[in-house]
Amino acid sequence: MALLGLGAALAGVALAGTPPEPDAALAAAVEALQKNRLDEARGLLQAALKARPDCASCLYDLGLVEHRDGHAGLAIGLWRKAAAAAPGYQAPRRAVSWAFAKLERQDVAHELDLSETVRDYVLEPVGAWAFELSSVVLLFAAAWRAIDWLAARKGDDRPVPWGAIGLAAAFLVCLGLTAAKWIDRAVPRATIAPQKVPALSAPDPGSAPLFDLYEGLEVIVRQSKGGWTQVSYPGGSTGWVPNSAIVRMDGGS
Repeated sequence: MALLGLGAALAGVALAGTPPEPDAALAAAVEALQKNRLDEARGLLQAALKARPDCASCLYDLGLVEHRDGHAGLAIGLWRKAAAAAPGYQAPRRAVSWAFAKLERQDVAHELDLSETVRDYVLEPVGAWAFELSSVVLLFAAAWRAIDWLAARKGDDRPVPWGAIGLAAAFLVCLGLTAAKWIDRAVPRATIAPQKVPALSAPDPGSAPLFDLYEGLEVIVRQSKGGWTQVSYPGGSTGWVPNSAIVRMDGGS
């Protein structure tokens, strides 16, 4: 019940005959979920998401519904979408960690990928706006220190402006992280929904299986074709899975 805390605090009443506003749907859905009326809660939240697909609270609470209904992979996918829609919203990230730790799963053979580690621990938890704002602040601070050093210099006998140099270096790092954040956002990703799905060599159910993917794993989307999606496990192999087996972060199909 701890994960219901956010939704339980929201208030509102759904209007009959019209798609509910997100706040109203959240309140009504949480009430339905507390009474174990999962289909009712799911319907309310799905209707709200049609009106506002980026509603992070709706995605989060829909994840609660699906997890309660035994669909852990789908829930994790929804929580990842909620976290991407609102990077400062910590409840979906905690829910992903909590649910993922409970899964009985096998990992996929892959090589350690430094870029994925940076993404998990640096890029994902922080919104692009934070990197952008930090870059602007550091740029002005470095420029200010440099101007102050130039104005205070006396002949050639002046100390090295380590403060300005340090700020400039921090600006370059932050600028690099800003660029990495935007590049990462352009990479389509998805979450495996069923307990296990084979990744095939071609978009055909009769093609050879290459490896298995397990619920809750995050994959990179390469391309889609005729009801199938080609995915790669970070640092691992590439194969085709049915569209129904994944929850796409970008909402595509």
